[in-house]
Amino acid sequence: MGRLNPLSKFSLLSLFFVLILIISLSLTGSYLFKEVILYREGKVTADFVTTAFNTHFSLSRPFSSREDGFKDFATHNLLNVPGLKNVRIYNSDGYILWSNDPKLIGKRSRDLFSRIGNRARASLVSLDTPYSQEPSLNIYIPIFDKVSSDPAEIIAISKDPSDLIKIIREGHIIIWIVSFIGGLFLYLSLFSVFYKAYRMEKRMTEGIVRLNKELTAFNKIAVGVSKSIELETLLKDALESTLEALNMEAGWILLVDEESGSLRLAAHKGISEDMLKALKENIKEGIAGQVAKTGRLVMRAELSDYPGLREVEGDIESCASIPLKAMGKILGVMEIMCPSCACKFPLESPELFSAIGHQIGAAISKSLLYKEVMTLKEDLERMVEEKTRQVIQMEKLSTLGELMGAIAHQLNNPLVGVVNFSQYILGKLEKDHPLREDMETILQAGTECKEIIERLLAFSRQASFERSRADLNNLLDECLRLTERQFDLKGIRLERDYAPSAQVSLDVTLMRQALLNIIINAIQAMEEGGRLSIATRTDGVGWVEVEIADTGKGIDEGAVSKIFDPFFTTKKGGLGLGLTVVRDIIHRHGGEIKVRSKKGEGTTFTIRLPAGSGKDHEETNGSDSR
Repeated sequence: MGRLNPLSKFSLLSLFFVLILIISLSLTGSYLFKEVILYREGKVTADFVTTAFNTHFSLSRPFSSREDGFKDFATHNLLNVPGLKNVRIYNSDGYILWSNDPKLIGKRSRDLFSRIGNRARASLVSLDTPYSQEPSLNIYIPIFDKVSSDPAEIIAISKDPSDLIKIIREGHIIIWIVSFIGGLFLYLSLFSVFYKAYRMEKRMTEGIVRLNKELTAFNKIAVGVSKSIELETLLKDALESTLEALNMEAGWILLVDEESGSLRLAAHKGISEDMLKALKENIKEGIAGQVAKTGRLVMRAELSDYPGLREVEGDIESCASIPLKAMGKILGVMEIMCPSCACKFPLESPELFSAIGHQIGAAISKSLLYKEVMTLKEDLERMVEEKTRQVIQMEKLSTLGELMGAIAHQLNNPLVGVVNFSQYILGKLEKDHPLREDMETILQAGTECKEIIERLLAFSRQASFERSRADLNNLLDECLRLTERQFDLKGIRLERDYAPSAQVSLDVTLMRQALLNIIINAIQAMEEGGRLSIATRTDGVGWVEVEIADTGKGIDEGAVSKIFDPFFTTKKGGLGLGLTVVRDIIHRHGGEIKVRSKKGEGTTFTIRLPAGSGKDHEETNGSDSR
């Protein structure tokens, strides 16, 4: 037999004590009621006898003896008492002086006076058992001596107790009934009070147990969520820890796409491929779509009624669809599922699920923020690396410029002498002189060296920079006219696509040099002919673009990032300073230059220049110039 619960224990104990109380009160009440009835009957009879006795003996009647007086008194007064059975008058020695039953006269009751005392008594049990065999109501009335005030005689009256016994029995029944009803009321009152207290205590205990389970489950989920900051791992851990804490086996997490507002599957567990496919196709119409729109928790929703799920075997019940929120924003939905025929959900507190949704939502928000921070960090690192590279490049260029300027100045003077003396000697030699051809070779080599020196000087020194408004379309046409003969010789087709107007504030001489350099490089890249496309356009926000594209041999992918470096060249015999000078000129104008190239398909240069005065750009980029 198992242990009784507190309610059962209290019921049995209270019933036991209430029964004891009922029996005690009933017995006590019955006894007191009997005594009161006997006392009342004895008092009434005693008062009657005493009054009659005093009245009878107060009259001046001569009696031969006291016994004759008692006989006369009993005959005239006592024999008329209703229900009388017999009368006995005892003297002080306990002998019967007179009785209506002559057989009793002269008999003695030794201890009668000691038992009766000084007051009348009534009893349903005869004090003279040898003389009265049947139950009767015996009333003993002491008669006091006027001189000594002590009992001198006792008058014993025996009456029929039938009516009295009936009254006593009825009283006993009433007392028992009242005691039982009162005890029952007391028991029910105590039971009701204890039952309410027990139920309240049980609810509080169940609430504490439920709260403890919820806190344990929430702690498990919190621990699972905090394992990783990476979003995919975080969602997987969050789903698994939630299912484990709730003792469930299936579920999925859907995230809200910020751009389209649609839901996308981010994590799932325990869902078959067919069911997963059917659910994904009905997300908008399903419970998850409603929760994502309203942000309200939905408990125990049938999924099998949705289109697309009717043909999938097995009914599925959504035990809980939890909105994942952070800072009032719905980030996604987590849906816990189970077979509808065997769904045993241990915890169904809306507060718990709301807390779970906020916990996971906060973790998702932190993960997304961490991802943004890391992306920003990577971007900043790339920017710092690029700026650092540019600074280092500028330092290198500055150092190279100074070095080349010094070398060029040292070589320029001797070369001028070589060229001048070669021209002077050629002027003195006849056309058929055997040394003339050698001198022409010397002059050509000296001239070429002089040109290289001039280019080095141009790279090393800060050239004058004077802006004026000019149309890039006209400037491009001027450069094309200078090189049109090479187009014809190499069979290059020229295509122009100019904007109606491409006005820019620039240094015409420097910009002409930059554009001409790019066009010449494009011509040299198309040895076997091709197409050169030149286009200008404006973006409407203050920038003008120039695009120069050729269909030449292109540049290797690894060399594209190096073509603006000083002394880097892909041409045989090239110096590697042309594109470096071009970039420097574009930067001095506050613009930028980009290149796209693919081996065997051609190269495209894109130049962006500010259409305004460019003073701010010039000041910003002044440190980039040499």
